[in-house]
Amino acid sequence: MIKNAYPLSMAGTRGGQEKMVIGNYPVHFCNLGGAVKTNADLKREYKETPIPMGVFLVRNTQTNEFIIDASRNLGGSINMYKSVLKWGKVNDPLMKNPKVLEDYRTQGEETFEFKILDTLKPKREPSWDPGEDLKALEKIWFEELKSKGWTAY
Repeated sequence: MIKNAYPLSMAGTRGGQEKMVIGNYPVHFCNLGGAVKTNADLKREYKETPIPMGVFLVRNTQTNEFIIDASRNLGGSINMYKSVLKWGKVNDPLMKNPKVLEDYRTQGEETFEFKILDTLKPKREPSWDPGEDLKALEKIWFEELKSKGWTAY
């Protein structure tokens, strides 16, 4: 136990975390199987975690028409597509084909599937640019989906 530290009320803490006060400063601790992590440790780990990059699919499940895209930030790109489909305009630059937006609005959200097809692990080389690898992955997946008889928007 840390010297001059005492537990605060557990109200407002998340599962597995404890609030403590050291001197006059509240500190959060995360107790994971005996290992105690401070807020600073948790922030550092979060910042060091690589953002998933790869190829994702937006597919109309009724017509099997699809959009495939590669991204350096999969979660952000999928959220952006969902937002544009839900609230965007026909002339939005993200919508290269306005038919996608029309289908989404007429057939409904439940007919569209958003799926991560493949992820790319970052290389440790400082000069590595994932752009070429992402384009290659996108091309491979595009050919795979076309071979299933699906059509691109």
